[in-house]
Amino acid sequence: MARGRAHWQLVSLYPLWRTLTDAVPDIRLNTPPTRLADTTDPRSTHDRLYWRTIEIRDAILTLADHAPPELRGHAYDHATGCGSF
Repeated sequence: MARGRAHWQLVSLYPLWRTLTDAVPDIRLNTPPTRLADTTDPRSTHDRLYWRTIEIRDAILTLADHAPPELRGHAYDHATGCGSF
């Protein structure tokens, strides 16, 4: 059950991960898989999920340096208003 949940989370994060790592490709550990290949590959799900979240975090930190403080404030307010925190 844990493996299935981790795989679902991995697949769910793909669009966000792909968008962010396309914007900051230097943070990718490996060549990005296609969405279909990513969805159908059952190997190393926990490791891939771990690295995906690290790459998302690294891209967010890199891109945050390029956003003005007021935009970051609006994004934070929006995220907290949606219950994301």
